[in-house]
Amino acid sequence: MKTTTKIGGVGLLGVVSVLAAAPATAQEALPAGGTTEASASVLASEARERANQAGEFLQAGALLREAAQLRGTDDPEAVRDLRDAALFAFYGGNRQQAVADMATAGARAADLRQQ
Repeated sequence: MKTTTKIGGVGLLGVVSVLAAAPATAQEALPAGGTTEASASVLASEARERANQAGEFLQAGALLREAAQLRGTDDPEAVRDLRDAALFAFYGGNRQQAVADMATAGARAADLRQQ
């Protein structure tokens, strides 16, 4: 029984060390002096990469929300970012954030249609 516990502890330690080595945010990869559109694209790309990693759905959603905020009100990519943020929040177990993100995506989409 103790052998299993030790193996599990070592495995958990390995996972924690891998996560600690990952960058805290995608902002470290943002282009220096770049436009907000370029920054939004970098954040969105990083978010979608993180979504492919186990347990990174909530972080991916946060990055996509940030990317959507950087995009202009007339940019349909912001709607896609918010929709994906809602999905990742849901998959990460935060249903309240998922509903809020989807509502914001819907409002932004409606604003696009009125322009």
